[in-house]
Amino acid sequence: MNALDRITGVVNFIEKMYSIDTQSITKFNLCLDIVDKRITDFSNVNVTVVDRVCGKGTFLLAAIYRFVQHGCSVEHVVNNIIHGYDISESQIAHCIRNIEMATGVIPKNIKQKDTKNMTVENLFTYELGNYPFNDSSEDAGRDTNKLKENTSDLDSKFYLSEKIAEKRAVIFRSAFLLKNSSVRQNIMTDPSVRTIMDTSNSFDIMHDTMAVFSDDTKVYDKKEFIDCNSDNWFTETDKNTRLAPSISKKHSEIIINTITEAKIVGSFKSIWNRPKVKRSDKRVNEENGIDFVQTNGVSGKDYIIYKFDGPKSDFKHLDKYRITLGSNSPTAFEMGGIKIAKPNIALSQSIVYFPFDTKEEAEIQKEYLESEYVKCIASNLHMGTVNSSMFFDFVPYYKNLTKEKLKELNESITNT
Repeated sequence: MNALDRITGVVNFIEKMYSIDTQSITKFNLCLDIVDKRITDFSNVNVTVVDRVCGKGTFLLAAIYRFVQHGCSVEHVVNNIIHGYDISESQIAHCIRNIEMATGVIPKNIKQKDTKNMTVENLFTYELGNYPFNDSSEDAGRDTNKLKENTSDLDSKFYLSEKIAEKRAVIFRSAFLLKNSSVRQNIMTDPSVRTIMDTSNSFDIMHDTMAVFSDDTKVYDKKEFIDCNSDNWFTETDKNTRLAPSISKKHSEIIINTITEAKIVGSFKSIWNRPKVKRSDKRVNEENGIDFVQTNGVSGKDYIIYKFDGPKSDFKHLDKYRITLGSNSPTAFEMGGIKIAKPNIALSQSIVYFPFDTKEEAEIQKEYLESEYVKCIASNLHMGTVNSSMFFDFVPYYKNLTKEKLKELNESITNT
């Protein structure tokens, strides 16, 4: 059996062995794809490759496979090119055993180490890997990278720590492209970041994931986005850009234009929460001066009237028509039921969007939110949480929306 067949056999064994809920590995085909996109010259045997959270070693095996495939000796790759670290002693034992089984060589540069704050005197050439998420692994029965501390957003801490390689391609949660975070701002403004690649389809986990490619020796004017269908496009970004990598190529221009316009016009989101109060609480009417006749439809209950928990001045919009939406949608790609609230009616646990002087104005905005154009945005956001309020951060508000404009927007989707 030649070296490549041997590596393939070991990888197949690893994937079958650990393809259960309590274990997690990065698929070998994905590792090969990332290795191919990151390492451009496999004939250069003087480079170094590091995985600082190597786990069972699939990224390192992918690198070994490609270098050997291009003529490098197995012994040289294992002893000089690859380096691996992991905080888990048992993971390091797995990694060493897997590489030895695949190559016949015991690797000397695979070591136990907490690399979250790792520094090096000389940068590695390439960093590859799949950064660990929050440390819920112990509760899940997993044997993986663990730190004896609060490790919220552990993958972001790895990404923002001091760089240890000239070039890297690392995987972590794509939620950082959606929320306000230093990670998203770093990715979107860092000129050394070349590619953001959707890797969600390669994992059977609740989180959506992405791989970020960077090269500290180059400056990129535009970033490349590769979606889950392997389509790609290039776009300029800034610290306010919020793009999920699953946005498809055919809709990318529309979505980008929408987000650009949303920056100017503003978001469509405004949240008003109202805690429950008793019907017998006279202060509801006395303090607010509004007749709260809207109930939750259940008669004979004490807690059926709601009041807005905020400054009295915030009630100035209750005399207007408003668009309301339940806070949670049935799925991550849909919105909850959209309704028009009549003047002087307060709704319970609602998200309320912009006041309108006439019912006609509210109806055209409701039609807009239910349009094919807005559904296009929703279907491409690839949201990581089931909460439609987050979705409205991406929907621009048209102050003077007309039927003609709405028709134009819908046709722009149809013609794409």
